[in-house]
Amino acid sequence: MNRLLQLTLLVPLTLFTLGTVDVPVQVKQPVSLDGPQIIDVPYVEPDGSLATPGALVLRTVSENSIQGSHGGFRNINAAHLLGVRLFLVPHDEPILRGERRWQGVFGDTLRVVMDLSNIDEDTYSSTGQPIRLAWPKNEVIPRTVECMLENAKREKNDVRFLDVSIRGQDGFSDLARVYRLDEEFPDELRPRNRQPRSD
Repeated sequence: MNRLLQLTLLVPLTLFTLGTVDVPVQVKQPVSLDGPQIIDVPYVEPDGSLATPGALVLRTVSENSIQGSHGGFRNINAAHLLGVRLFLVPHDEPILRGERRWQGVFGDTLRVVMDLSNIDEDTYSSTGQPIRLAWPKNEVIPRTVECMLENAKREKNDVRFLDVSIRGQDGFSDLARVYRLDEEFPDELRPRNRQPRSD
């Protein structure tokens, strides 16, 4: 059956100020929608925020609100439902007067921490009802990193590398590495090729 799925996002109310324009963006996310998928999810962002390195990468794990075929809205971002969080690595040294520095950017590298310390395979909807993800965490986590890499490629800045650190789950340490943005996601890290770890 060919169903038309309408991707409608609930976004926070934005104040329009003189000179500010909201622009639509597409963010890759791992979703649980009639089985595991990676899709582009539409968001609306203030134009200036898109110049911030890491903005689209952080959206990889953002809650979304998708209208289903029965008219209701629900969050289908598997990474968000699982409890994955992303943080940009802060700078340790103070910013000098007149210096412009982006959080998470070190030279041509964007450094991101993937926090898995709160992941929970038994997730719950806003009504408190249990939800079962369409795919297990050992598939969601690598797909989330793959989406982060694709979203970093979409950003318009001078970043050439994505440095991913993993916090909270030793079983995913092979995903912690520096990725080149001009290369594809390593095939050996894709879920179908991952070997279970024995730690």
